[in-house]
Amino acid sequence: MTLELKKDSHLTGINKILSLSYDDLPFHLKSCLMYFGMYPEDYIVKSKRLIRQWIAEGFVKEESGNTLEEVAEGYLTELIHRSLVQVSSVRIDGKTKNESQFLSEDFMWRIFTEYRRLKVLEFEVSEVKLLNTNILHENLGSLIHLKYLSFVNSFGETQFELPKSIAMLQNLETLVLRHKAYYQIPKVVSKLRKLQHLMGFRMSLFQLKGGIGGMESLQTLSSVQIDDYDDGLELIKELGKLRQLRKLSLFHVMEDHISTLSSSLNEMQHLENLSIHCRHFTDLHLNPPPSMLRSLKLRGMLEKFPEWILQLQNLVKLKLELSNLEDDPIKLLENMQNLLSLQIDFKAYK
Repeated sequence: MTLELKKDSHLTGINKILSLSYDDLPFHLKSCLMYFGMYPEDYIVKSKRLIRQWIAEGFVKEESGNTLEEVAEGYLTELIHRSLVQVSSVRIDGKTKNESQFLSEDFMWRIFTEYRRLKVLEFEVSEVKLLNTNILHENLGSLIHLKYLSFVNSFGETQFELPKSIAMLQNLETLVLRHKAYYQIPKVVSKLRKLQHLMGFRMSLFQLKGGIGGMESLQTLSSVQIDDYDDGLELIKELGKLRQLRKLSLFHVMEDHISTLSSSLNEMQHLENLSIHCRHFTDLHLNPPPSMLRSLKLRGMLEKFPEWILQLQNLVKLKLELSNLEDDPIKLLENMQNLLSLQIDFKAYK
């Protein structure tokens, strides 16, 4: 790696600064540090994105009792403590906060013909749509080593259909569908058995009904819009099979689905982050509630404060919106010693 630092013109600036610090790093941190060279100078890298890319590249090694994400967070923390990485902002619980060349048709062809061992790939949706989308649809499945795939739309609202050839990416662990786009997700996505993180904005997953329950490796499912009566109920039932989920975000849950949702949530004892939007939480009872839950957001009418929240001794962040509680909940929360952030917003209580 030292020889690379000397030869690569893009890394000569780093060489002067890191000549001593780099050599002192444990082997597992050297590749992680060098990965920052993929980004422009002074670029703010979101920690969650970086961590998942490290995992996709194979830099993070398994440790007993910890998920790969937890191990990678430890790597990042160590680089920060060594003053090799500067933090721009941190979350309320002290963790690092989630804080190029234009694509051409020729370069897209090169991706699928010359870079077939890629593990990390990000596309700008607006650029893909300006080109020949058939190239993507016909060739995406050839990148069988991909572990991290991201589609981001930065310019205006649009519709975008994911290629059905995505089913060939059996090593895929992270699929990101971001910003101002209505993504049409084909049913074959449910065949991605190694997928751990499926992230987008108010995604419709009705095409995955009957298959999503088999995606047992999922740890992140955020965010999903559920507003169809029959299909929504079936989808919520299937979510109960995803027992490894750490983060779940649901929008437009129907009042009549809350009891079924409670049953599914009771199966998710590894949950750390839960967000639910529902007009009226008539029957949300978690028994037992997930003991690892650190962040909880409920948006919708509660009327009475849910007593099961008081059992969440690891809860760090609580947000209630439009809950229309009969009494001020502050006194009930006095014994929650780990609570660092409390937001009671907009018609939270009478």
